[in-house]
Amino acid sequence: TNPIYTLVNLKSFDRNRKLISGKFTLSLTSHHRLKTIVLSDNRLSGEMPSAVAGLPRLYTLYLDNNKFSGQIPAINQTSLRFVNFSGNLFSGVVPRTVALMQFNKSSFGSNVDLCGPQIGLECNPNGPAMSPTLSIFATKEPLQHKHRKWLSRKWKILVAAVSGGVLILLIVCLL
Repeated sequence: TNPIYTLVNLKSFDRNRKLISGKFTLSLTSHHRLKTIVLSDNRLSGEMPSAVAGLPRLYTLYLDNNKFSGQIPAINQTSLRFVNFSGNLFSGVVPRTVALMQFNKSSFGSNVDLCGPQIGLECNPNGPAMSPTLSIFATKEPLQHKHRKWLSRKWKILVAAVSGGVLILLIVCLL
């Protein structure tokens, strides 16, 4: 049997930056006293088990910077205070549960195709979210747009500095 099953009083499971790969283990979700799950910065993949929504005392859930995919389950523990799903491959609508509505874009950023009020992106009312393939290409446009804005700003500063220098040189020459 899995040794994690023998830890019936497990309250915290922190395996941050341990290069763990594979799927989220369902055995963790059977621990009703579990308050903290930190699996950040690993190589975990697959869908997040909906059984996480059944952990009654969950306070912290950090799953950022992995390869989790699919939809985020409707987590609604009143005890939940810290959440991070960013840097994964989650897609679809972020559930509008009371627990998840208290978090903002930083908890859900850098995913394939999430939408919802928590991240400030409206969902497509005519159907499901875009496929991951389409959304990967769709994200290139805003990144290029941001890059263009940055270059445009850089050029404006450069032009202003050169113009100012020329103006000062003219004033000095006229005096």
